[in-house]
Amino acid sequence: MSEKALLGWFSRRRESVIASKTIDHVLKIVDTCVELDKAIGAVISDNRSGAIDALHRLMMRENEADTIERELFNELSRGELNPKDREDLMHLVKRMDLVADWAKVGGRNLQILIEIELHIPTDVWAEFKEISKNMVDCARSLAKTVEAFGEDADRVIKWARETNRIEHVIDDLYYRTKKAMVKSTADPRVVILLNDFLEGMENASDFCKEAADIFSILVLGGR
Repeated sequence: MSEKALLGWFSRRRESVIASKTIDHVLKIVDTCVELDKAIGAVISDNRSGAIDALHRLMMRENEADTIERELFNELSRGELNPKDREDLMHLVKRMDLVADWAKVGGRNLQILIEIELHIPTDVWAEFKEISKNMVDCARSLAKTVEAFGEDADRVIKWARETNRIEHVIDDLYYRTKKAMVKSTADPRVVILLNDFLEGMENASDFCKEAADIFSILVLGGR
């Protein structure tokens, strides 16, 4: 990627449709993670309707992120960026969108767990809640990385590092949660669904980290 060219383009056009939509896109991604966290909290509080409502909002936010992604691609197709930088920015936006996609996967598995009313111990839900809380923090750090891009290189690096730090915390929680859910239930249906749910959250945090790393590399390469 032509790091200096793309970074310079963003710096000169902070108020452009593409720059503003890139920020709008990542904020919708944050919203999907927030709604998943709310849904888990509602399950823990034995608020089934609250959990379903939060999952419905998650699906809406994910659809809105997809809509913004398509609008961004339309803008990029007729924008001023050269073809290589345009293609690279499209790939970066797709990478960010995978955070919302995987949050949605987690949400769909949670919805199945709620609908079929399989018993899951409270201590297992507590582990999932700890991951979802950190997922929200990870997505918000990515958003701060995106917001600083083209404006403050040091802040980009700072928030990219914070995104990495939180992703490592989630990695540790991931294995701790796997151990807890296997020890707490012998029902294979529960284990399968919980594992898919867990993978969705872990993958979402991985793509937060990957996207933040790319923004950091762009800044460092543009210096």
